[in-house]
Amino acid sequence: NCWAHRSGGHGKVDLREALMHSCNVYMFEMAQETGFEGIHDMAEQFGLGQYAGLFPKLEETPAPKDLKYGNLPDSAVNAIDLSNMSIGQGAITASPLQMAMVAAAIANGGTLYRPRLVKKWRTHPDNSYNRNPTWAIRRIDVPVEALELVRGGMYDVVQDQDGTAKKARVDGINIAGKTGSAQYRKTVDGEVVNSVHTWMISFAPFDFPRYAVAMVVEDGVSGGNTIGPRLSALYAQLFEYDGTLKRGES
Repeated sequence: NCWAHRSGGHGKVDLREALMHSCNVYMFEMAQETGFEGIHDMAEQFGLGQYAGLFPKLEETPAPKDLKYGNLPDSAVNAIDLSNMSIGQGAITASPLQMAMVAAAIANGGTLYRPRLVKKWRTHPDNSYNRNPTWAIRRIDVPVEALELVRGGMYDVVQDQDGTAKKARVDGINIAGKTGSAQYRKTVDGEVVNSVHTWMISFAPFDFPRYAVAMVVEDGVSGGNTIGPRLSALYAQLFEYDGTLKRGES
């Protein structure tokens, strides 16, 4: 559950030295310095805790509202609670669609877009297509330097030789991503066991992004090992389909 960082340490921890270890403690320390309000505000700007908006009335919350759309707590009970939320654990929840929106916003330079299921539509084969336009929800108030730091870290997650998601690579395409593991407990044959839902968000190509992907595999091993190869196969097919790669190149 760690990403690389191309420009070295942040004054406390050199993330390159922590590549093969969890960087959760680093995030915990940063969370205590930053405080709940700043983290909450940025998470909200990126769309967490809000209905993703696949349907016409974006401002209306669907009824019944439930956790499958994700939640963003209004407060942190204590330092432990804040630390958990800073790495996406504890009381905070998010859907894969919301995290795909986050990845897209990072990829495009900081604009959160409303997702759509249909790009163009028509009512009869003889009719011309009507375009379903994209809608920007908001421009995220994040410094360009901070966004580029995150993008650089996500690049190294896949492209660096020590990146946690190097198994997601596709020859000829630079991919950026972030791996994650959501630990939980379940009961198997009457016994409580620890398990992991593996995550990865990504975008590609790095310099001129066209795709953003959030992928989850339940009861996996880790984001890099479980999702990395699957994401590589997906991107290879996407770039073969759109003509960027010839079949067999990847």
